[in-house]
Amino acid sequence: MAELGKPGCRKLVASTLAVAAISFFHTVLFLGIVQDWWLWDDPPFFGALREANPFELFYRREWFHRFGAANALVPFQFLTFWFDTTVAHRNAAFAYWHNVLSFCITSVLMHLLFVRVLPSVLHAVAASLGWMMLPSTICCVEFLSSRHYLEGLLFATGGTLLLLRSNEMDHRRSLASGAGVALICVSALHREMYYATVLWGWFLGALFWKRWKLAGVLSIPAVLYVPYRVGMFGWRVDYGGPMPGVGDFGRLLIHLPADYITGHAIGWVLLLTFAAMTGYELKRKKICRREVMLGGFLLVSVILPLIPVAGALNVVHDNPEGWYRAVFVLNAVGFVLLVRVMGKALPPNRSLAGLVAFALVMLPEAWTQRGEWDAVKARHEVEGRFYLDHADRLVYSELPAHWYLFGMDALHEIEPTRHVSPHRLHHASMEILNSYETIWRYDEESNRFVSDPGLLESLRKEVVTISDR
Repeated sequence: MAELGKPGCRKLVASTLAVAAISFFHTVLFLGIVQDWWLWDDPPFFGALREANPFELFYRREWFHRFGAANALVPFQFLTFWFDTTVAHRNAAFAYWHNVLSFCITSVLMHLLFVRVLPSVLHAVAASLGWMMLPSTICCVEFLSSRHYLEGLLFATGGTLLLLRSNEMDHRRSLASGAGVALICVSALHREMYYATVLWGWFLGALFWKRWKLAGVLSIPAVLYVPYRVGMFGWRVDYGGPMPGVGDFGRLLIHLPADYITGHAIGWVLLLTFAAMTGYELKRKKICRREVMLGGFLLVSVILPLIPVAGALNVVHDNPEGWYRAVFVLNAVGFVLLVRVMGKALPPNRSLAGLVAFALVMLPEAWTQRGEWDAVKARHEVEGRFYLDHADRLVYSELPAHWYLFGMDALHEIEPTRHVSPHRLHHASMEILNSYETIWRYDEESNRFVSDPGLLESLRKEVVTISDR
């Protein structure tokens, strides 16, 4: 990837420090995540991984199936949570500060990548702001259990920068290339999308640039990854359910631009603008066909892995919440390609105006996302704290994440369990129900738990009905 401008060292350092500061304030002040509570999958992960041997997280299938990772090879997802729970057990603030650090480093690396494809550091700062405002970026900062997407991008971007730099080096070129390949391999173990996109994308890029030695080195982990994954899960790529059909995938493609890329109709504007500028620059021969082919491969390689979850994404497209994580890699890759084409197709002042305008347009959506994340975390905090503070009460959990309080049991070593859920009523529930005289449920109007003995009797009858079937 050729540089469009080589900013002076002082400007580069200043812009990098500015992006680091902005990313810090974005997470700590704007999103305010360091004061947040556990959410959805967090308690099960942090509760169970403390007992894990970190080396086993790379080869024992039990850990992957235990947490619903199904057929996804994500050992570094578990390793990062194991680190948190080992260093600071049951400490949500520590885990969120870990997210802050990961996001700041990733933002700086993304900024350095934008510097290489845009006319000036000011353009790169504006592009960094736009990327920070994307709903998928906010999701992977807010939701602890999707941190591996963020940290995967950290290693992928770091490796990409090293490989780009090695193209310009005469001395220590092999060292920079080796380090870049190593970082990309680590990113592939965070999320399989990074294997398909970054590792294979760089292999194709090395062939295009006739860097035969680099292509040979990249082919080794690319090939070895296959028996590793097949040995762990076989050839299955589903997530434990039936694979969606062509119609499901087609509907997802329709939902992607507006619902998953930007959260509103401007996603279609970005997509059409990107296509038009690419076609225009290809006609002017400012972009060669090989670059278009490589960019097309990158986009296809991050869209195809969405097929196994297409059905779920179609169901929640109006309010994706945590499902925004599924398009995090797609949005990162697509955004880099978009700003690269903008940098080539538009005069510097127009491309800068476009990037600033996009960041400003996305700011209200980021504010909306912030409010939605705060609301769902507040609801989980009310339930989690009530459950922990009242060891003598039976809790009726109506959270969609019906495993949430089971996670709290694991995190705080609570036995026997003191909760039931409409999603998990079964024969064993009768023993729990008969041990209490009332049950406590969440009252949305008062935002607290209230006693409901009538509900307890109703649940007992329902369990009897289930047992008689």
